[in-house]
Amino acid sequence: MAHARLRSPRSSWARNAMQVFEVVLWMSVTGVLVPVSESSTCTQSPNKYNCKSLNLNAIPQDAGSDLKFLNVEHNLISNIGEGDFSSYPQLEELNLKENSLTELGETAFGSIDNLLTL
Repeated sequence: MAHARLRSPRSSWARNAMQVFEVVLWMSVTGVLVPVSESSTCTQSPNKYNCKSLNLNAIPQDAGSDLKFLNVEHNLISNIGEGDFSSYPQLEELNLKENSLTELGETAFGSIDNLLTL
């Protein structure tokens, strides 16, 4: 009588990881994406908001009115409109390096009188 060789079952962790991978792969292939808010991806510390390299295409609007430093370096921002900084009247430092800026509103920086570094 031949004995059937049983495969050892994958661990629960490995099985769950494979299921997550399959879902993410399916989402990327089909173009179905789950939106993530900017606040869940940017890191925040007192008066600072760091959104470097997050593929943002707009200035985040949820960092708080006491913000003094905003880093949106290395994103996909192409347009800065008239009111994009109106939520940040205390802003002193703004890092826009390595974006794809093609349009700048005439008074885009008009609401940030305290801006020292651009």
